[in-house]
Parts: sequence; C-alpha cells; structure tokens
Amino acid sequence: SSSSINSKLALVKQTVELCRVYNVSCILYTSPVYYKHIDMIYAIGLGDTFEAWKIGIAQISPYTDFCTYNSITQNKMNFRDSSHIIGHFGEIIFVKIFENNRSKIPQDFGTYVTRHNVFKHVSEQKKMRHPFSFDENLSK
Repeated sequence: SSSSINSKLALVKQTVELCRVYNVSCILYTSPVYYKHIDMIYAIGLGDTFEAWKIGIAQISPYTDFCTYNSITQNKMNFRDSSHIIGHFGEIIFVKIFENNRSKIPQDFGTYVTRHNVFKHVSEQKKMRHPFSFDENLSK
C-alpha cells in the first residue's frame, strides 16, 4: 500500500528541512527507468504506491521527474538494464536541471513537478501505460 513509503518520504522531508536550516541547496529529481519498468510497477499492483511516492515528494519540494514515459526512456538502447540509464544521459539530466540552454534535450525528458501540477502530471503519465507481460519480457 502507499502507506509503506511514508517513512521514506519522512526522511526526504527531514533532509530537505535540514538543507534549508543549513542553507544548503537541495535539488530533487527522480531517475529515469526504461518505460517497461514503469509498466511492470503497475502490473504487479504497485501503481498506487508509485503515484503516492511522486505526489509525496511534490508535497515536500518541487522536483524534476525523469521517471516517466518519454522519448529517452522508451529506447532500450539507452539503458544498461531497466533501471540504469547509460552514463551519457546523466549529463543530460544535469543540463536539464541546471542550464538554460536545453535545445538539444528532448522536450519530453524531465518534467518539473510541484504540488500545484503533480496530480495532473501523475494522471497524464498513468494514461501512457502499456500492457505488460512477464512472458514477453523474459523471452528477449
């Protein structure tokens, strides 16, 4: 259930608050995963928890969400395995977060999420799910 992540979200909140107290810049983001990894999360019944995690983070602090369906996460050649993107994309993540010149980064890679847009963002992402079959994914 989504309550299973409450203690982890409390740690994020505590960390963000400590950063504020000590005047440390704290920038949150979610890591990209291969899109079928997201489909699997829903297929095994953890979709509500996944969504609660994203909503919970937004209640603590704005963040950039790369753990989405987008042109980079839909290409399996961009990943070493379903949850580890190849190194080159780490640089792209930081360009997206820290630099104004983002012309070379796909528009759909990384969504800035706040408490004001998180429900719309999560709802739009949920609509992008694909049917998932363990058999199909094990045969490759």
